[in-house]
Amino acid sequence: MAARSEGQLAEISKAGLPGRRPGSIIQPVCSVTRTLAPILKKLILLSVIIASVVVPARAARAKNGRKGLKKVLIQMAIFEIAYVFLLTQVWFRMA
Repeated sequence: MAARSEGQLAEISKAGLPGRRPGSIIQPVCSVTRTLAPILKKLILLSVIIASVVVPARAARAKNGRKGLKKVLIQMAIFEIAYVFLLTQVWFRMA
């Protein structure tokens, strides 16, 4: 294997791997992924607003206030776990 000069190594480290943008983990592999990525990112962000309206509205139907509150807390905890997963695993992998 041929040794690389310092200039070539500096050029590679600045440019990164071929076909990757700096800071991205995984590049989209097809055009469908590239077109859906911005839409999915917006839906992930909007899910917080949607959940903050839908979850309490569903729990408000409970006849007992304590059961309704317990239902809201459990559902919001489940949503927040799913949201953290989406942010850490999906958001940063999109272009």
